[in-house]
Amino acid sequence: MKNSCISVIVAVYNVEKWLPTCINSLLEQTYTNFQLILINDGSTDNSAKICDEYSERDKRIETIHKENGGLSSARNVGIDIAKNEFLCFVDGDDFCEKNMLQTTMENFSEDIDIVAFGYYRNSKKIIAKKNKISENFNNALNLYVAGELSVSAWGKIYRKTVFKNLRYPERKLFEDMWIFPKIAEKKILILNVALYHYIFRKNSITTAKFKPEYMDFLDSLNDWNGDEKLLKIIRLRIAWNLLLFMENEHSKKENGIYTKQLVQILITEKKYFVPIKGFLNFILANLISFGFSYCIALNVRLFLRKLYK
Repeated sequence: MKNSCISVIVAVYNVEKWLPTCINSLLEQTYTNFQLILINDGSTDNSAKICDEYSERDKRIETIHKENGGLSSARNVGIDIAKNEFLCFVDGDDFCEKNMLQTTMENFSEDIDIVAFGYYRNSKKIIAKKNKISENFNNALNLYVAGELSVSAWGKIYRKTVFKNLRYPERKLFEDMWIFPKIAEKKILILNVALYHYIFRKNSITTAKFKPEYMDFLDSLNDWNGDEKLLKIIRLRIAWNLLLFMENEHSKKENGIYTKQLVQILITEKKYFVPIKGFLNFILANLISFGFSYCIALNVRLFLRKLYK
């Protein structure tokens, strides 16, 4: 696998501030046999110009300009035009360690479909405790719950055959969650090394205020068929995080509809909050991250009162 060519797909939308760092981190890879596909998804800043400038400098780079269709649409275009046996996804505002491609390709074997690796969330390193193999969806669920396998498209190199009959759902938020069951069916090698830098920004989806569309996060679990206990834990985590998004962007009445729905999930499955110390730490960490607005305080009090009455 060491000499195989990789198609690296970078979805680009209004990331002019971070894009040069992203592209440079790829051009500086110690593994040089790759095709870099930049998909400019209708950017309104200088991202398109930056893509074109880099394309002129390096023959490995191909830039595609398209109307804005969202992250899934951009990735799907990249998959369709990728020419090689292996695929890798990078977000345009993130960057990679110089040995990301080389380290990953050196660990591929004939029976492996995907090689996953750890990452840095800003400065925090998130990795598996040791190299591990996942051979089915329940294996992957266990690793996901343990924080050792991410559902994100980035942080992995795939055989292109993984996407033979698979594409990202367009016009859906949290697109990685929707196709994870299909990804998790494959044989995955998880490396306990961090090779990717995920930049956690204040205006990203994961840090934005609550919107009704964010309920897609829960809906994405509809096709997750595996160990019921693990699925309930995941559903609880998602419900709690969505609850913490509620910061009065919409009217109190509209927020109340979603608050009741999410709190009911937490109450129904309260026995899965174990151990309690870990759960309380989880609450504390989220409150610190998202801020303790009046609305959040109300939601927390409502939940805890019903949970422990």
